Amino acid sequence: MEYLYPQKVDCIYIDPPYNTGARDWKYNNDYVDSSDSYRHSKWLSMMQKRLKIAKRILNPNDSVLIVTIDEKEYLHLGCLLEEMFPEANIQMVSTLTARSGAARFNSFSRVNEFIYFVMNGNYTITPIENANYQQEGDDIHWRSFRRGNPANIRTSRPSQFYPLYIDKNTYKIVKVGEPITPEVDRFSVSKMENCETVFPVRDDGTEMLWSVTPNACWAAVPQLAELFTDEQLADICEIPEAHWVFVSMGRDEIQRGNKALASYIDEITNTWLDENVIISGRTVWDSSYRKRTKSIKGISAGFIEKQPITWLHVFYKWLSETTKRTDSIKEMPVFLDQDRKAVAAFDSSEHLILFFPDKDLSGYTTVYSELLTDKGTCCIFGENRH
Repeated sequence: MEYLYPQKVDCIYIDPPYNTGARDWKYNNDYVDSSDSYRHSKWLSMMQKRLKIAKRILNPNDSVLIVTIDEKEYLHLGCLLEEMFPEANIQMVSTLTARSGAARFNSFSRVNEFIYFVMNGNYTITPIENANYQQEGDDIHWRSFRRGNPANIRTSRPSQFYPLYIDKNTYKIVKVGEPITPEVDRFSVSKMENCETVFPVRDDGTEMLWSVTPNACWAAVPQLAELFTDEQLADICEIPEAHWVFVSMGRDEIQRGNKALASYIDEITNTWLDENVIISGRTVWDSSYRKRTKSIKGISAGFIEKQPITWLHVFYKWLSETTKRTDSIKEMPVFLDQDRKAVAAFDSSEHLILFFPDKDLSGYTTVYSELLTDKGTCCIFGENRH
């Protein structure tokens, strides 16, 4: 690009790896995790090379470079941008990503990320008047709210068939109606003035179910809903008939793009869960009334013992993707021993208490042999031995 478009590009947006310790970027073909003492300098070297190219192709007379980042590297990134673009006007703004906060062990909850704007030449910042995600006359799309499985018809779970009342002018949900039983005609339900009454009905007229119910839970990122089934979720939360409200959209994503929608789903779902809650459990608080509502158990020994070996292989692979996850489960009973009982790898003093099977280890707790048939699973056991 630098040969085809020198000084011709008006806008560049960069969303680099945030250097969180997750296995989401490599330096010289090696993953860089949180234990690497050179991780900051490696990250800066990676960024500098790309920013040099960006500077060559940006229009010096009127252009903008936009870079998103979180608290791990925002200070280092700011210094690098000041050094490389001394002639530009550089501004950092904060963007809200999770109003309720992303919980972190022994740290304040994270609610925001940062955006750097590097503005060159005779740029102009123009306010958007009357900005609105939904314009008058646009269709309202309810597919994400409605369960898509053909088996999820109205009669299968009557408690998930209810009216939503939408203000015709603002397109906001003003009321959630009570569930109606299968014998009640939906057209007989009372209407609200200046509101559209919406049910989970497909284009062909089939009456379906809403995804959002009092038993619904919301995953912070889609990966959690893909990894843990509804049945596993019910066990982890101890909520009968618990299910994920969405599989393809996470709460963090919706918070960034449509806060009104996120607020509505927060109000009528049971709770939301990130990976920390899934692994370790938590006490759920009602932020409106500042009161304790319900505890979430998290992954337990009983949960692990119920799972098939094939799923455990996938689970251990997910755990091994970040140091934070592997550290969090060292003293938790998430492994299986020779008797297929859930055990921890370390005791409370961080002494190793789970070993690879060996004829010379009589009397010791060893890993269930079937778990060692997968190379990825063997790796996580190896990591937890150090």
